[in-house]
This record gives sequence, structure tokens and C-alpha cells, in this order.
Amino acid sequence: VMDVNCNPSNPVIGVRSYSDSPEKVAELGLELIKGLKESKVVPVAKHFPGHVDTDVDSHLSLPVVKHSIKRLRKVELLPFKTAIENGIDAI
Repeated sequence: VMDVNCNPSNPVIGVRSYSDSPEKVAELGLELIKGLKESKVVPVAKHFPGHVDTDVDSHLSLPVVKHSIKRLRKVELLPFKTAIENGIDAI
């Protein structure tokens, strides 16, 4: 899970996120990706474009991220960008 835990009221992500810091999520997510690849497991980065700053359960309704593209690039998309730059197999 490459989601940044920036919304404590999100009903889905919670403890599944590594951190509320985009850089920390990218760093730890990348370490997991490397470990999975070394073990011959295909890693998948989810939940693109980021599920955390929403307040609905995506199993029940469609979540909407209501931030500017500038904010998305800085927070929600940073871990995915890092994963792509480091050869993630699937998103």
C-alpha cells in the first residue's frame, strides 16, 4: 500500500499505511518492493492515485480525492512516482 496516511478519518487505510509522510511511504514502500522482487514475487503498488485523503470506504462507494494537481504531485503521487522510477511491475 503506497497510500500516505494524511486523513485519520479514512475508514479503509488506517494502519495499512506506512506513514503520514510521503517521503517515508516512498522509502518503506520501495524497500518492500525490493524485498518482494528478490523473493521472485511481483509487487503491485496500490491504491493509485492515493486513497487516503478520502472519507468513504471504496468497497461501498466511489472515493474522490479533492486536491489540486500540485498537492497530488507533492503528497499522494510521490510514493507512486518513486515506485515507477525504481521499476515497479504493476500499479
